[in-house]
Amino acid sequence: MYDGEPDWDTYWRWEILHRRCDPIDFRRWKADSSRALRGLPAGADRHDRPPRLLDSTCGLGHHAIVQCELGFATEACDANPRVLEAARALIRAEDAHVPVFCGHWESLGQLRPERYDLVFNDEIHQVRGHRALRAALEGIRGALRPGGWLVFFFADAAKPDDGPAQAEYEWNHMRRERVAWSLELQGLEVTHLVQAERPEPDLVLEHHVYQVREPGRGTREERTTMPRNYRWDWNHIVPVLEAAGFDQVESHRFVNVHGHTYSMNLARRA
Repeated sequence: MYDGEPDWDTYWRWEILHRRCDPIDFRRWKADSSRALRGLPAGADRHDRPPRLLDSTCGLGHHAIVQCELGFATEACDANPRVLEAARALIRAEDAHVPVFCGHWESLGQLRPERYDLVFNDEIHQVRGHRALRAALEGIRGALRPGGWLVFFFADAAKPDDGPAQAEYEWNHMRRERVAWSLELQGLEVTHLVQAERPEPDLVLEHHVYQVREPGRGTREERTTMPRNYRWDWNHIVPVLEAAGFDQVESHRFVNVHGHTYSMNLARRA
């Protein structure tokens, strides 16, 4: 059974460098779900004010910037100080008004009690254990105002028991080893390899290997493992949400900019 933790410092150090060399059009890539959320009753203005939203999976800040531009009163958090520094820099560069803070999901109720109308989280399904998932959900619930909504993904009410099937499909269509990217910057050369394995039916591990050649330091490898968890399909996550204090769970289907159908889900704080 996998119970490891990714080395987020290693992952973000190289991802930040990669994005600096190869920036993405994040307004196009990241806008679909936030635009769809703004069109739902849960994302509409409340009593002549915009909904207050926390992007609780901030990363580099892409979603938070888009959410701010769409009219949400946006704040953002992440648990990794390295990526928060990069997010703050991008938010300043884009002239977005998004306060950023460091926080873990399970502690949000203590850090920001009953503050938000919406908490956006596109990674909650990656929490592996039942106890850890419930603690994260309870922390998010505590940061929501009564009647506020958690926004989450992966699970799909139209395919309620699809977790293992989705794992099987993706595993069958996944390259076991690939070069994710390669870059050269002022003598520094980095090649990012991804190697996949499937130790459990509902778990795929992606081993990220960074082959680094640096002037004066020779060649080395750095590694981290990122799990892709398929445990929390609709039938499995809804009971945990209800046990954590959410009383209404909804699934909404949309088509993204690439033409793919995805589900955006809402769970209301009781």
